[in-house]
Amino acid sequence: MACGCFVAVWVMGRPIPSSVSAPREPAFATIQEVSFDNNRAAEIEATIVEGYAVLSPGGGSMVTAVSVAVGDTVRAGAQLYSVDGVAVWAVAGVTPLYRALGPGDKGGDVETLQAFLNAYFADDRLAVTGKVDADTGRAIREWQDNTGMEPDGTVDPGQFALIGGEFVAREVSVAVGMPAPALGTVVVAGADRLGSLRVTASEDVTAGEYMFVASGEQLRVQLDGGEWTAANHDEALAFVLAFDAASSGDGSQPGGGTGVGAGDGVRDVVVEGRLALATPINVAGLPPAALVSGSEGGACAWLLREGVWEDETTRAAGDGRSAETLTEMVGGIDVVGISLAGSALVADGTLAGRNVLLDPASFVDTAACR
Repeated sequence: MACGCFVAVWVMGRPIPSSVSAPREPAFATIQEVSFDNNRAAEIEATIVEGYAVLSPGGGSMVTAVSVAVGDTVRAGAQLYSVDGVAVWAVAGVTPLYRALGPGDKGGDVETLQAFLNAYFADDRLAVTGKVDADTGRAIREWQDNTGMEPDGTVDPGQFALIGGEFVAREVSVAVGMPAPALGTVVVAGADRLGSLRVTASEDVTAGEYMFVASGEQLRVQLDGGEWTAANHDEALAFVLAFDAASSGDGSQPGGGTGVGAGDGVRDVVVEGRLALATPINVAGLPPAALVSGSEGGACAWLLREGVWEDETTRAAGDGRSAETLTEMVGGIDVVGISLAGSALVADGTLAGRNVLLDPASFVDTAACR
C-alpha cells in the first residue's frame, strides 16, 4: 500500500466550525490542496522612545538663519540656526556647555566640546580628555576661522544647543525674522523612535517571515533565533505610532521630551491582531464537513487507522461495497485525532484529490482532540 504524507489543516477566512456532527458510519472525504498561512491570534508589544527636545541656549535678538528642517537628521557638529548672524551648533553629550572655555579649562563640559570638535571635523583628532590642551586650542581656533569667527581660542556657551544623540527632526520652532528663542525654549523636537519590538503568538511558531495584521494595517516581521525583528524599521515605527495615537484618543502623534537632551522617556504600546505566514504554503486539508470540534477551539478529523484495514475491507464487502473503493484511502495513515490547530509536517500537495476514510469507530482519544 502506497505511503503518503498528510496534514490536517485549514485556512484563515474559512473558519473551523465550532461543532460538526461526526458521521455515524465510515465515510470518505476528499483531500484538498489548500493555501495555509498558519494564522493565529497574536499581539505586538513595543516601546516608543520619545524624541529629543533641543533647548535654546538663549541670547540675541533675532533669528537670522535656520539650517535644519523637518525630516532632517540632526547630528552633533551640525549648525541648527543663527541668532544675529551667530550660528548655534548641535553638541551631543550629557553635560551642556554652560561657561566660556579656553586654554587650561577642565571638566565634563570640556569633554562635550572635544566630542563636538571631532564631530565637526568628522575625525578623531582630539582625545576626549576633559582638558583644553594645546591640541584642543588649535582645533577651537580652526573651527572659529572656518565659520567666520574671531579665532581667539575661547568658545561661547551661547553658541551650543545640547542634543542627546543623532535624531530626525519632527518639528522646528524657529524661523528667520522671529525673536530669538528664550533660554530653555524648545527649538527642535525630535521624532519618536522605536525602542523594542516583541511578538507573542497564541501558539508557538517556527522561524520565518510573518505578516502581523491589526485593524486593516499590516506589518512584516521575522522570527530568527528566537528574536522578533521588523523587516523595515520605519514601517514598524509608523505602524506602532498609529495605534499609539489611536489609544491617546485625539489622533495626534505624541512625542517630544521636555528636558535638555530629552529623549529617554519610554512608553509601551500593545497591539492585538493576527499573525500569519508572509508567504502561505500549499498543504493537504479536509473540508469543514469532515471535521469535529477539538480542544481549545481546534478541530479534528477521525481517520481510519491502518491497523483496522482488514476489518474495514471485510465490513465493506458485507455492505456490498467493493474493496477497490477503499484503496483510494491515503496509504500509511495510522494516526487519529489530528488537530487542525496544531503544527505538523507539510504535505507537498500531491495528495489533492485522494480520498481518506473517516471512521468514528476507529477514533482513539488523544490530547489533540479531547
